Amino acid sequence: MAYASAGTLKGAAEVEIGLPPIKLMPPSIMLNADIIEERPYISMATFYRPPQEVVSESS
Repeated sequence: MAYASAGTLKGAAEVEIGLPPIKLMPPSIMLNADIIEERPYISMATFYRPPQEVVSESS
């Protein structure tokens, strides 16, 4: 239950705090987005980094 609650709250916070505030405060959101959107950032990083790095992190 705790996991589902946390996941739902986090998901809602990401969308609500990730989309609207971007137009209001881009700099402030940049910092939040970096932490909130860790998955997308990591995915892009893996693509940019060499295969050896990806394998190391994947392992």
